[in-house]
Amino acid sequence: MTDSEITPVVTEPQTKKVSFPPSALLPEQNTEVKCQTSIVVVGANGSGKSRLGTWLEFKGPQKERVHRIAAQRSLVFPENSSPIGFEKARDSFYWAPPPPNWDREQYERGKPQLRLQHRYGGSVLNAETAPLSDFEALVTLLFSENYTALLSHEEQQRKSQELIPMPDTLIRKVQALWENLLPSRALIFKSSEVQVSQRELPDEVYSARAMSDGERVIFYLIGQCLCAPDDSIIVVDEPEIHLHKAIQNLLWDSLERARPDCIYVYLTHDLSFAADRIGSTKICISEFRNAEFSWYAIPDQREIPEDVFLELLGSRKPVLFVEGTSGSHDSALYRHAFPGFTVKPVGSCSAVVNATKVFRSLEDMHHIKSFGIVDRDYLEQGQIDAYERAGVFVPLVAEVENLFLVPELVKAVSQQLVIDPEKAFNDVSTFVFEEFTRWLPTHAMELTKYRVSLELGRFSSCSSDIAHFSQEFKVFQDRIYPESIYAAALAEAQAAISAGDYSLALRLFNKKDLTKNLSRFFGITRGTYVEKVLEMAKRNLGCVPQHLQNYLPDINACL
Repeated sequence: MTDSEITPVVTEPQTKKVSFPPSALLPEQNTEVKCQTSIVVVGANGSGKSRLGTWLEFKGPQKERVHRIAAQRSLVFPENSSPIGFEKARDSFYWAPPPPNWDREQYERGKPQLRLQHRYGGSVLNAETAPLSDFEALVTLLFSENYTALLSHEEQQRKSQELIPMPDTLIRKVQALWENLLPSRALIFKSSEVQVSQRELPDEVYSARAMSDGERVIFYLIGQCLCAPDDSIIVVDEPEIHLHKAIQNLLWDSLERARPDCIYVYLTHDLSFAADRIGSTKICISEFRNAEFSWYAIPDQREIPEDVFLELLGSRKPVLFVEGTSGSHDSALYRHAFPGFTVKPVGSCSAVVNATKVFRSLEDMHHIKSFGIVDRDYLEQGQIDAYERAGVFVPLVAEVENLFLVPELVKAVSQQLVIDPEKAFNDVSTFVFEEFTRWLPTHAMELTKYRVSLELGRFSSCSSDIAHFSQEFKVFQDRIYPESIYAAALAEAQAAISAGDYSLALRLFNKKDLTKNLSRFFGITRGTYVEKVLEMAKRNLGCVPQHLQNYLPDINACL
């Protein structure tokens, strides 16, 4: 039997709602959170996720529908389990065992308090942290429902002349899902116990009590969700615990398909789990203080990938968007230069600008300061000023790679290697000027292409006549002088070289592979100079972050 055989037919999903408590962060925010199948509440440890779960279970307007699976749960598989009356088994699992001297009316009135007493020792505060021990009640319900269904089937078959199909009981549904997730294992249900065998060695059987933590938690979570009452709001605290990442998505996708009548509310600090729940409504909870929750709905936006967005929200530190990719030397250097920030590479210059714009536009919601830093490249001062007004800054060098060439770092590395710092810097600066001189025509040409392209991008016309449009474009184009741009770039660069202005050369020179050739000046393996700088920064040697501050914007002053 496979997962698909027990999956109900799902029609077009309907929007569902879960009532949340008011948010102290955004009092005007709608407390009815809409979703299709699930809601993911993400927050750091101590932010109030478990308190939110108990609020939904005991205080929320939909508390009668809430079936909460606590984070602190006993995973001891019962050694033996026997069926009891189905109604009693169901009540014991959902609420608490009925007291022997209570009639049904008393039980219906008192079952909420019985549940609180039986599961959590009578205190809502205990419900947040008390370990839940309902594995035995779960297995008893599975056996009891199966026994009741089989007796009913036997009675129907005895009265019928035709063969009646066997009932698809909860035990068999649990078995099908469990074996679909763990295809190398098989569940065996005996009269009063559960056993496990390996597919390849069916004769080697062991008790369910000997299951691994992962095997037991999968059984437990499947049973909990399949046994939840109809139309439940299933609140799952720490849905990723004891689960391998390869199985997490498969498990919860399967359970959401198996119970389309229910709403799943996941409470997690695992940002990758939150990002992997594609299509779920995402909620960020930041704190619980003075009996009030601070939370907000994470908006849909396309500029920042959702996993990145969630990571930034979870860090709570100011954010610095940079160019490049994760793991690059550039982003590593910026992390050392800005230790109080979450440094996040997002790709190109335009991606940095867009990400900064989007994240800053949502600051009233998440209260996290954000900035960007991009390479200076061939930017004009007007562009730099416009970027700064949008919270995006540039260093005092053409590109981040040139930060590895600044005099302070060159001398710091030489001192660490017990080399004459002045000689090392003279050798490096001579090499840089030689490369810049050799690269002059290419530098001037690249700058010219950039400036011409920039000017052409500024052309606009309201004309609806092609002839008039063409004339306007020709007039505009005739005002662009590539030769003058090229000559000015060449003259500026030559002046820097002639004056021996090393700082200006680093501000103008845009050639990415210079650092690869510096190792020879320090007597180290070729291509390892950059790694040496980063190693020194990591070990707090040579004052690397302090040296970098001379060439980087003072973003801390903007906080």
